[in-house]
Amino acid sequence: MSVRRVWRYAACLLILVVVLAGAALVQQSAVAAKGDKAPNFSLKDINGKDCKLSDYKGKVVVINFFASWCPPCNAEAPRIEYNVWREFKNKGVVVLGLNVWDKGDIEKVKNFVKKHKLTYRVMIDKDEKVFKAFTAPEQPRGVPTNAVVNKNGVITYLQAGFDEKAVRAAVRDALK
Repeated sequence: MSVRRVWRYAACLLILVVVLAGAALVQQSAVAAKGDKAPNFSLKDINGKDCKLSDYKGKVVVINFFASWCPPCNAEAPRIEYNVWREFKNKGVVVLGLNVWDKGDIEKVKNFVKKHKLTYRVMIDKDEKVFKAFTAPEQPRGVPTNAVVNKNGVITYLQAGFDEKAVRAAVRDALK
């Protein structure tokens, strides 16, 4: 093998490493974090109507990622309904429930909504694209996960699990 050929292989290998490293950086930056602008998304709600995060520009948005079979999600749903949604909805707050991990089974999601008498908007994130945009792959992904987006579209709270006091405090802070 000639020296020239070795240098060509080395140059190709170096280019491949640079391209892959750049792709990894782009993929990492696609995940939202506290302090970042929330990624816009468009999903259908359980009634078949389109819903985009950008539809709520100028409002505080609480995003609740949940699964119908998840015990903590079942425990938090009525608390989000009464202690977040109903308490703050007349103050410019919107709650969006995004179902994940139910494989797009709309009947399961509708039964969950009915069981908990939810009046906030609920959508199905069947492919988990929105969920993945809000949760880093190197961290454990779990439900429930909650995010608060302020009036300027910035994520001010993002946490797996449900800490009612923390969510309510984040909503109050985002309203200021």
